[in-house]
Amino acid sequence: RAMNVMGEEERAALLSVRRRHTTGSVAGSARRTDSVGGLELQPSVGVTRRTSTRNGKDFLRHSRSRNPSYTTIPVEEVGDRTGEGRRRPTANSTKPLALKALEVILPYYTSEERRLAVALVCIVLVLAAGHTSLSVVTSYAERDLTTALATKDQPEFFQAIVKFVGIIILAVPLQAGYYYVREILTLRWRTWLTSHLMDMYFSNDSYYRLKVGQRPLDNPDQRICEDAAAFTTRVVDLSLTLFKYTISTVSFIGILWTIAPELVIVLSAYASIGTYTSVKLFGRKLAALAYDTSLKEGNLRYGLVRVQEHTESIAFLGSASIELNIVLGMLADVVKVLSNRIKWNCKLEVYSSIYSYLTILLPTLVVSPRYFRGEIELGVVTQAAIAFSRIMDAASIVVDNLGSVSSLNAEIVRLHDLLQAMGKGHRAQSDSLQTATQGADSGGSSIQVKEDLDEKGHIMLRVTDLSLRTPPSNLRNKSHAIIDRMTWDLRLGHSVLIAGAPGTGKSTLLRAIAGLWTYGGGEIRTLRKRHMMFLPQRPYLVLGTLMQQLLYARGCNEGTPFTVKDARDALEKSNLSHLEAKASFDGEEINWENILSVGESQKLAFARLFVKRPKVAFLDESTSAIGAQEEEDLYRNLQSLCKTYVSVGHRMTLVKYHTHVLQLEARGGWKMYESKDFTCPSTLQYSVDHF
Repeated sequence: RAMNVMGEEERAALLSVRRRHTTGSVAGSARRTDSVGGLELQPSVGVTRRTSTRNGKDFLRHSRSRNPSYTTIPVEEVGDRTGEGRRRPTANSTKPLALKALEVILPYYTSEERRLAVALVCIVLVLAAGHTSLSVVTSYAERDLTTALATKDQPEFFQAIVKFVGIIILAVPLQAGYYYVREILTLRWRTWLTSHLMDMYFSNDSYYRLKVGQRPLDNPDQRICEDAAAFTTRVVDLSLTLFKYTISTVSFIGILWTIAPELVIVLSAYASIGTYTSVKLFGRKLAALAYDTSLKEGNLRYGLVRVQEHTESIAFLGSASIELNIVLGMLADVVKVLSNRIKWNCKLEVYSSIYSYLTILLPTLVVSPRYFRGEIELGVVTQAAIAFSRIMDAASIVVDNLGSVSSLNAEIVRLHDLLQAMGKGHRAQSDSLQTATQGADSGGSSIQVKEDLDEKGHIMLRVTDLSLRTPPSNLRNKSHAIIDRMTWDLRLGHSVLIAGAPGTGKSTLLRAIAGLWTYGGGEIRTLRKRHMMFLPQRPYLVLGTLMQQLLYARGCNEGTPFTVKDARDALEKSNLSHLEAKASFDGEEINWENILSVGESQKLAFARLFVKRPKVAFLDESTSAIGAQEEEDLYRNLQSLCKTYVSVGHRMTLVKYHTHVLQLEARGGWKMYESKDFTCPSTLQYSVDHF
């Protein structure tokens, strides 16, 4: 009812939301605001409070709803801000922009493609130099042509025409070759940079850490695809433009000096003042707007993708109107930034127009007195104007390309931040871990995960003095203990059920074993990853055939042949034999998320496990959507193929499938039991079917 009677004030509140791609829900009357501003909601009193990121003031909007479900949506995630709303410099923000640009550019020219890259650069520079040199020759041809017309010298006129024809014959192939090599250089660089970023993104779990780290990076997909493409194009274009203008300046400065030395002085002063003024007035603002444009457009695209990923939940809840208002709010953010950018570009256009039109008059005003005195010919006046124009173009490269330079500035920062987060994130993560564990009994050291256990030995997992903590709070930089000083071994043939009340760290412990959770201290020793397998509660279903689904997680058995008979056997053990009737093993690619239920998805994860047959398996509530009888069948089959495993679960019936139970308690406490000695603690007040 509350959603149906949503009024204009509520819609305005939703449209004013500034959202990034990570959201957190607010339960009950608890308050939560991000350190950089957020939407603070108090359902118990029906008041929606929005904290401004500019001046810290609160804007109150009253809601007609009594007990709706709300979401806190952070406003920004780029950098830190002080209480006054000003951005606090970070380590990366203090690094000079030129140094950031070098760190993004140099990897390609020192990579395995460096020889081809350098060759393409040399070729395009030669072609650019040749094309620019023709402009010098063209200025002399134009001088002779104008003088011949002024003096009515017909033979000289036709001779100048012949020169122009020769220039055209040379210029056309030079221009075509220059364009082709330039585009090939840009394409190969873009391909290499995008592939390099993708390789880093999928290495060392960077894709995971960028999302769940203490300071998540916004829209890495946009940075890898769009920013990389725009960056390479702008760098090549602006660099070649600067190179051509440099040659043009060197060529024409001598011509201009022989004609009118005073013009060189006027040009230098005019260009210096114009460039400084444009950068001072527009440079920083346009760069900030370019960065914000990429951020807001990325958020809008991600908001629509999230709707596509959660269509069923949204449809069940009937919350399409709420999602519409949220994405409309994101669209409003984009429109606001683009409108502001249009205003500033319009101001820059006015400034550039005045600046450009004045350059038309300057050479003529300076040289005309000498022409009227008969000291120079009309063609010399034309040549002086051409030389002045070419040198002025070079000197005004910043003024004329300030918009592109500002966008390049934003792209450099975004790509540099991405490279730093993926390439050197472990160092920053280690620093944050020490901060997170200051004052802890573990002494502030980070978690060490070593894959050094022998798969032929008797110890499959060793946890030593492990302490897990929450990440430090954004507001007070404090963390809390999840697990305190845990030590235990998982031996060959043993199986452990991790039990405990919600929030005691069951899934977090599995993340730590997988190397995904690093807040805390202690040591975890495991087998090599290819001998282990983790089954999440919500399995990931790849877009592909049924056979690709089964082989998706196959690791240690990749060298052995896998037949259709093996696939049928895995499906039969998982009670999924009926899937072959829906799609053949090597048929068309299917979006399996739209076909399988949650329970079937979990059984498919077991089928993958039966295909891979790891030495150790870790199951995170992997049967939560499966009935008791099918759960028993799956665990019986699991015990026949993989005798060493760790489960997280709530059902009391799971105890009989495990040799031990690890009971997690509040405030970091824990106890290890043999299954026969374990009884459900009455203090936890579990239901009959659950711990």
